[in-house]
Amino acid sequence: MHLCRAHNKFALQFFQEAARDGKKPGNLAYTPLGISLGLGILYVGSRGVTLQELQQALTTSEVEDVHLLPAFAAIHWDILRSTLPKGCDNEAAVRLFVPEQCCALPVYEDLCQEFEISRFKRVDFENRPDLARKEINQWVDERTRGKIKDVVPPMGIVDRDISILLLSAMYFKVHFLRPFDKNETEDLPFNLMMKETLVVPTMHTQGVFKYCTSSKLECSILQLPMTNKYMKLLILLPKKVEGWRKTEEKLKREHFENALSSLKKHTVDIYLPKFHLQMGNLSGEILQKLGLRAIFGQGKADLSGIDGTRDLFLSKIYHYVDVEVDEGDPADSPGPSSTPDSPVTSLSSDPEDSASTSSKPGKLKTFRADHPFIYIIMDDRSGAVILTGRVVRPNLSS
Repeated sequence: MHLCRAHNKFALQFFQEAARDGKKPGNLAYTPLGISLGLGILYVGSRGVTLQELQQALTTSEVEDVHLLPAFAAIHWDILRSTLPKGCDNEAAVRLFVPEQCCALPVYEDLCQEFEISRFKRVDFENRPDLARKEINQWVDERTRGKIKDVVPPMGIVDRDISILLLSAMYFKVHFLRPFDKNETEDLPFNLMMKETLVVPTMHTQGVFKYCTSSKLECSILQLPMTNKYMKLLILLPKKVEGWRKTEEKLKREHFENALSSLKKHTVDIYLPKFHLQMGNLSGEILQKLGLRAIFGQGKADLSGIDGTRDLFLSKIYHYVDVEVDEGDPADSPGPSSTPDSPVTSLSSDPEDSASTSSKPGKLKTFRADHPFIYIIMDDRSGAVILTGRVVRPNLSS
């Protein structure tokens, strides 16, 4: 799907800009798919320079117009509304919140209905901002089935002057096709920057997994499939302790795609720390660096396709991620999106085993993630990058 390739270019560019922020040298967690879905809802109603900048930032010029909305709607449905097993506990909430007086044009409402795209929600920012915040939090709580509570903090996000608030929140807990054995988990040293070490719970397993080394990205890459066999966790482990900066700088779509095509089956001895990251960020500055400027300006944004006026503009984008990677046994965390009743099949039943890209497992490879690394969660059916981040200090909420 061409839209997913375009999205992945945006996703990696977004992550690179976020990673360059010297104020955030530690753990990172972003769901670029949630942000692009939110911007896609605005895309439908944008015009003029605002539309052109969205096309540039989201790289949708690579997609034919006739295919854009149907493809966007399919991703929107699959990520936000589908109840099919996802191979993980995954709950997402993406929505636009606007002032109470905002009234959408019938043509905009019809487009949203035709393609089953989330409509915006009206709240009273101007007169009752704290109540508006509570309504937003209640909606996220309900939408994520209680996985994310009180997502918008009391200060710094909601105020009386908001025109549009784009909220993207995602909860993600992996369920591996081949869970790690808890009895193999032990406290081991993790090398931090400046020759500092930290002792962290580290999982261990040995088996046949897809693995490669990338000279372009200066890292080793390990693929861990999830229980539904089409979601996967990729770990990009730089060669050196502080090598994650170079890997992040080189993480362009073409290099990433080449690395994915190089993944082959090997017998791998894996050491991977458990981690649980909870992060909330205002993401407008990152998007402005990607060329999205007019949409943030009062009197400059043209979202007249939504309400027929030039009054609306994007005030803030608040982005929240809660991602947890542990031994990955679905029986440990049954929930609406998990598959506790489905047996965990052995790796040999994975349809990828018969793929032409497979090679015979040869010499044992060691994948020891004992220093900062990058992680990416992808959907194999569409090829879309769902979540990206970096782990500098494992098992710490940020």
